[in-house]
Amino acid sequence: IKKHGDFIKCISFETNAGVLTATVEGLANARGEYICLLDADDIWHSNKLSEVVSCFADGYDLVFHEGEFIDASGNFLNKPVKCMIDDDKIADSIRTFNGGFPMGSSISFRRSMLDLELLISVFNSFKEKKVERSIHQDSAILHTLLSRSDIKIKCIRNNLYGYRMHENNDSLKSDFDNDSKLRKIFDGGLHTSLFATEIYKKSGLYYEDKGIEIGFMKFVYCKNFSLREKTLFNLYKDYYFLLKNNAFRGNKEKITKFIYPLFFRLPVTMRIFFRQIMSSFLPN
Repeated sequence: IKKHGDFIKCISFETNAGVLTATVEGLANARGEYICLLDADDIWHSNKLSEVVSCFADGYDLVFHEGEFIDASGNFLNKPVKCMIDDDKIADSIRTFNGGFPMGSSISFRRSMLDLELLISVFNSFKEKKVERSIHQDSAILHTLLSRSDIKIKCIRNNLYGYRMHENNDSLKSDFDNDSKLRKIFDGGLHTSLFATEIYKKSGLYYEDKGIEIGFMKFVYCKNFSLREKTLFNLYKDYYFLLKNNAFRGNKEKITKFIYPLFFRLPVTMRIFFRQIMSSFLPN
């Protein structure tokens, strides 16, 4: 900061306001055209920025890339994070929650392409519901960018970052027996999905692509997600009947908010019983 004070600004909060609040504040203060996200526990390779900037020079607006999992010490685990979808299909795939979502630390974009007012407007509405801290910041930014139909996307098919696996990484833990962890993961997926659909509704894109409604339902019961734990998969299934037709809206919101916490107080045998019932109603 002493050496490059004109280019570096450190923003501090008196209390922990959550990663999305910090990210929005950073975006509001940013002056550069290119924004590159990097979570605190991940790493970039030394050639990452040069390759990303090269893509911007070629006219792309949103760039991400492949990577690899690393352990707590930074050792590579030979577990790649691949781009599995062709560039021309990525946008629709992400918009409709059908996969193709890049890891946060690989996302870079033109600041001029991000409708920050739209993002903040929807974000503030979730603050009123007191659920803003469970929204994934990279998802919020990505769906806001993709609310533009003219955005040009490039996935660099090269390993340019390391995604760290460690004991504090809730999304990668294999122990989902603790109800509080399950609720945190479930809330993150649910509220992030509702945030994205609200972004698309306000932008008008939601009504042009009805597949988003179907994709939303696929997301909440993980039809197109390969999860490591059946426990988490079943938890989403348990709430399918509450979430279909975009629950958490209108009168359904009151019912869902009442029933949702009760599930976690049920004995395991009762949960299994509900899963058996729900399995007969869910699509294969």
